[in-house]
Amino acid sequence: MKLWLGWILVHGVLVASLWTGFVDDVEGAARIGLFVCWVLIVLSFFAHSDRVQAKADQDPVPTWLNVVVDVLVLLFLVWHDAVVTAAFWLLHIGLWLSARETRKASERTPR
Repeated sequence: MKLWLGWILVHGVLVASLWTGFVDDVEGAARIGLFVCWVLIVLSFFAHSDRVQAKADQDPVPTWLNVVVDVLVLLFLVWHDAVVTAAFWLLHIGLWLSARETRKASERTPR
């Protein structure tokens, strides 16, 4: 349930920011870069979701890849807008912690 709420929240913020013209002042390559960062945020969320659903000792997405994606997104957003950076970083940490708790709960459940 928490994962679906996180998915809805991520996409809701994405749609709202694009709808309100968040990227109006950004031109050319920067606009493409911003879009790529949005995609990376969503893909990173799905990577965390897949890890929870896999319920395996081995993560389907390497941890180093998640760290690289998170750092790239953070750097671009810091360059773009500090308030948006803080919001997305907190959202991402919240989703990650939610996925982690869900995974721990599923491991404690007797089979």
